[in-house]
Amino acid sequence: MRSAHRPGIIVGGGAGAAAAEVAQLATRLAAPVVSTANGKGILPEDHAYSLGAGLHPPSTAEFVADCDVVLAVGTELAPSDLWNGPLTFNGELIRIDIDPVQIVTNALPDITLVGDAAQTLAALLPLVESRSDPERAYKWRARIATEAEVEAVRGCPSWAR
Repeated sequence: MRSAHRPGIIVGGGAGAAAAEVAQLATRLAAPVVSTANGKGILPEDHAYSLGAGLHPPSTAEFVADCDVVLAVGTELAPSDLWNGPLTFNGELIRIDIDPVQIVTNALPDITLVGDAAQTLAALLPLVESRSDPERAYKWRARIATEAEVEAVRGCPSWAR
């Protein structure tokens, strides 16, 4: 994560008790955060690094594919969140989950960290250096929001057609 140029974070329901740690890590790494439906609200949607909730829009999948490191915390990366099929991880995938079986389900990680989300993230925080670059998050947030606005005008999301 320290050497990542384009980090990203995905949070699911299993990160619910780790909201403070997710916000700190996102800010420290300048890493945009997208949440699953079950992870909605872990990082407030008005946070500088929040991309909102939902893994199904094509622009969100493009964001994940653009990352050189993705940290997935407390998420199954389940088909119910991925209406258009599995995400493509072009960089490294690091997964944190309390369940050792779940951590390798639906997407095989390059690195697994089995443990409580809040405790594991708290242990990682001192290991990463602070950087500040909210521009990447702003770019992706605008792209995802524009896609949502176009779909609202059309009355039916492109991924639902």
